[in-house]
Amino acid sequence: MIFVAGKQGGVYYHRLQVPYEDLMLRGYMVKFGQIDELDKYKGSITHLVINRGVSTKNHRAFRGMLNKYGIKLILDLDDFWVLPRHHANRNAFKTSEILWSIKIADEIHTTNAVLAEQIQKENPYVPIWVLPNAIDTRRGQWSDIEKVEGFNVGYMGALHHEDDLTYNRINLAGLSSYTIEHYKDALSASNAFERADHTTYAKLYKQIHVSIAPLAPSTFNRCKSNLKAIEAGFTKTCIIAQDMHPYTPFLNENNSILCKGPAHWEEELKNLDPARCAALAEQLHKDVQFYSIQNINDTRQQCFAQ
Repeated sequence: MIFVAGKQGGVYYHRLQVPYEDLMLRGYMVKFGQIDELDKYKGSITHLVINRGVSTKNHRAFRGMLNKYGIKLILDLDDFWVLPRHHANRNAFKTSEILWSIKIADEIHTTNAVLAEQIQKENPYVPIWVLPNAIDTRRGQWSDIEKVEGFNVGYMGALHHEDDLTYNRINLAGLSSYTIEHYKDALSASNAFERADHTTYAKLYKQIHVSIAPLAPSTFNRCKSNLKAIEAGFTKTCIIAQDMHPYTPFLNENNSILCKGPAHWEEELKNLDPARCAALAEQLHKDVQFYSIQNINDTRQQCFAQ
C-alpha cells in the first residue's frame, strides 16, 4: 500500500492528490492520511509519500523505523528550500526539516531538472525522478474553459510575489484586468477575482484571455514549477512570462510572449494584440498536452514497478 501523507491545499492537490488518485484508477492501493496516522498502517505500507519534508524530532530514528517495517520513503519536493532574503516566509520555512528529509529519503520526486540538480548536491546517492506538475482534465474545473467576452489580462499569482512584481514594475493601468484582492491596488488592476480554492480556481481563467507570470531572477525562482504556463495552456489562455527557467524551454516565441525585464514587460503590456494573443493561446493548448496527468503518471507508475 502507498501511504500519502499531507494536508489539503494547493501544493497537496497538484503534487499528491491528483497524481495518486490517478494511480488508484490504475489499480494501485493508495491511502491518504496524516503522518501521525502512520502507526495504524505500518504492517501494510510499502511506500510512504510526503511533500516537502517529514516533521519529526529525530530523523535518524524515523529512518530506522521505516527500515524496520520495510517502508520506502518517497520525498516529493517542488520548491527550493532557500527562500529569497525578503520573502515573507523566510524565517518560518523549515529548511532543516527539508534537508534532513532529503538525506533519509529512498527516492525523491521533483518538478524540474534545475531543482533536481540542487537536491542532488545535498544527497548525491538518492535516485531523483523529474515528474512535472500536470493537469487532470477529467476534473470538472478543467473541462469547461469557455471564455467570457472581451479581452482581459490577469495575474493568477498567490501571496508572496511582491518581489517579482516590483522587480518587473508590473502595472495593469489602462487594461481590463484581474488579480487577487491582495494585489489589486499595487498593480492598478480594474477587478479582483472571486475567492476560489484549489478545487475551483481554474474557473478564474474563464475571465481572462491573457495570463501574466513575471519572476525576478533568482535561484529560488528558477527552481519553481512552470505550473502557470501549464494552466494557461489547458485553458487556452495566452501567457506572458519571464524569459527564464522554469518557463523556458517549454515556452517559446511560437506559443507565448517572453519578457526579459521591466522595460520589456512595459512594452508588451502596452501593445497587446488580441488576435496575436488568441493565436499564441491556440498553439500553447496544442503544446501543453504533454503535461496531462495521464502522460506524466505513465512515468510515475514506473517508480512503483521497481
